[in-house]
Amino acid sequence: MPYLSVALIEAALVLVEDGRHAELAEAATRGEVVHETADLLYMALVALVRRGGSLTDVRAELARRHAGVTRRPMTAKAPADAP
Repeated sequence: MPYLSVALIEAALVLVEDGRHAELAEAATRGEVVHETADLLYMALVALVRRGGSLTDVRAELARRHAGVTRRPMTAKAPADAP
């Protein structure tokens, strides 16, 4: 379920940037970050369920978004000392 972790990270960043969860932005220790992230995830899940959504819906949305993403093929860079 790698898409779910990406979605949660994106949601957390949006909430932090909007100032709706400033405690996470200000967390200094690993323990504080874990605590505040738990709060954030709880709030997001409550909002999702209250509006009739589910994690299955979130996963489907992320799959839809991922389907539209294209990346150029990876190519190795030439060594710095190459002519």
